[in-house]
Amino acid sequence: MRILTGMIKITSTQTSAADRLKKKKTERKDSDSSGFSGLLGLSEESPSVQSTRHAAPLNNLFSMQEVSDDEHQRQQAFKQARLTLDELEKLRDGLLLGSIPVSLLHRIEDLVAKQRPLITDPALTELLNHIELRAAVELAKLEKRR
Repeated sequence: MRILTGMIKITSTQTSAADRLKKKKTERKDSDSSGFSGLLGLSEESPSVQSTRHAAPLNNLFSMQEVSDDEHQRQQAFKQARLTLDELEKLRDGLLLGSIPVSLLHRIEDLVAKQRPLITDPALTELLNHIELRAAVELAKLEKRR
């Protein structure tokens, strides 16, 4: 086993705060020119504040979002038609199972009555007539059994 007895002279191991600050500034200047801010073309000085522009009136945006009366009526008719189809599917299932609730037939009659004013197509009006007739016939059958 060998032991070294020579001495090495070590100067200072710590740098002063001023030296560290100078080093950071020079590193930052070097990296800024090749880094992200260099790509943006930013200088060390902050750019002057430009005057702000007026925002475009929001009325144009709101008018684009408005729904016309025709569109609203169309959406209401579509919603009513979907409800009617759901109830008709329940009626079909009830016919297949052999039991139809009276409340279901009354709901179908009410839905058809609500849809009549919304329908302008003659083919759809005829279809509503058939649905209403079928519901009335089934109600008459159920009442006769009682």
